[in-house]
Parts: sequence; structure tokens; C-alpha cells
Amino acid sequence: MAIEFEFRRHSIRDGAANGEMIGPRGYRLGRMVGERQLRGKKFSHFFVSRLYRTHQTLAAFAEGAGDFSLAFAPMLAPPCIVSPDRNELWLACLEAQAKGQGKVESVSYNRAEIDEKIGSLMANLFKVWSDSFADGSRVLVIGHYPAIELLLSGVVTDQKIPSLGSCEGFRIIKKDDDYEVVYGTSEFTTRELMELL
Repeated sequence: MAIEFEFRRHSIRDGAANGEMIGPRGYRLGRMVGERQLRGKKFSHFFVSRLYRTHQTLAAFAEGAGDFSLAFAPMLAPPCIVSPDRNELWLACLEAQAKGQGKVESVSYNRAEIDEKIGSLMANLFKVWSDSFADGSRVLVIGHYPAIELLLSGVVTDQKIPSLGSCEGFRIIKKDDDYEVVYGTSEFTTRELMELL
């Protein structure tokens, strides 16, 4: 048996409150991802962050998929709400943005100490948290970049992924104390869907 964790970045921030929420385009993209990539996955648990755009993205995914069992409000995912060194992380991201670099790539290669520190902490939180699920659980977590990419770099230290686009993600499959990662396949990319907006 195994436990599957699917991490997705929230949808496009084109809504009110200075782009802190998803708007019409973000909601349409979320519905398309739900319909084309998440339907039939039989998720048993749903988690979001404290920021409302992750809640909105989950609602769009659920509407598109049409088969989510959301009996209760989603809970906060411990690995996605960790905030140590947050200011240092965001300063590194802003530096990267100013240079035209990808945020995750810049933190990984130019500020490796932040990558290692935050990635390691988030990975430890994830590993403890993942032990609380029964075999066969299928968990959907909606979070933010670069946090979820750094989590992955801490869980599987020999694999790094580039910055995720809106609604893109990856899967971590936990079997005993081993972790397998799936990413970069057509089920996780949204470029073609973005063209339909």
C-alpha cells in the first residue's frame, strides 16, 4: 500500500484585493484542471493554506472535477503554512525577479543555504505529517510557490523542479519510508489549458 500526496499551486491571481484572490481567469483555469486532470483521482483528504486563493482554487477544482467529496471545510496543511525565514526567502525571490530569473531556480542555485534550511524544515514537517494518514489515502494539497518546490527539494534531495505555473504540481508517493516523485507529465502541466482561457 501507499499514500499519495498531490501538491498543486493555486490558480491565477486576477481577482480583487491587489491580486490576492483568483478571479474569472483563475477560476476558469481551476475548473479546467479539475475536469481534465483531477477527475477520478478519488482524493480522501483536502488541504489548503491560510491564504484565500488556495480555498478558491480548491472550489474551482472541485466544480470542474465534479467528484470531490468535500464534506467539511478543508484543513490547513502543516508543510504549507510554515514561515521560518520567510522574509529572507522572499527577498531572495525578489532579487531573482529583478534579474529576470525564476524564483525557485534562483533560490536553489544562488541562495543554497535558504533552499537547504527551509527545504529541510518543510520536509521534516511533511514526513511527520505524512505518518498521520492511513495506507491508501490520497491527499490533495493546494499551496504556493516557491514553498512547495522547496518542500520537494527537502523530501527528495536529489531532485529539483523548476518554478510551477498556476495550478501545476507534482505527486509524492510514500511507501514505508521511501518517497517517489512524479512531475512534469501532461497531467501536471497547464500551458495548453492557459491557451484556452
